[in-house]
Amino acid sequence: MPGASILNAYPGNAYVNIVGVDSYDDWPPVNTSGGWQQQLNGPYGLNYWLSFAKNHGKMFSVPEWGVGEIGTWNGHSGGDDPSYIKDMYGFFAANSANLAFESYFNGGGDSIYDPTQNPSSAAEYSRLF
Repeated sequence: MPGASILNAYPGNAYVNIVGVDSYDDWPPVNTSGGWQQQLNGPYGLNYWLSFAKNHGKMFSVPEWGVGEIGTWNGHSGGDDPSYIKDMYGFFAANSANLAFESYFNGGGDSIYDPTQNPSSAAEYSRLF
């Protein structure tokens, strides 16, 4: 990345079709006090990138998102966290006019495809989506 800011990596509107950011239930986990608010409104949170996309006349995407497997980031992951699924759904619904796409990542311990791995999150995803 050139320079000290992630924004220095933006090549310019002529070269970008969609602005996207990955989002996981970790660093901080949403199941902690203030975790969702930090992921939503904190520095480089979802609303930051949504605003960045809008300000550049681009659609926004979350090409990869999911619950954070407990143990991967010792103390920094939410695990089987249906509230994170609900919060992400709410964010997507509220911003659907600016959302190009979203995609849940079903890999490793983040999977909801096998509902025995994260059963509460899998049930909430099925209920909402």
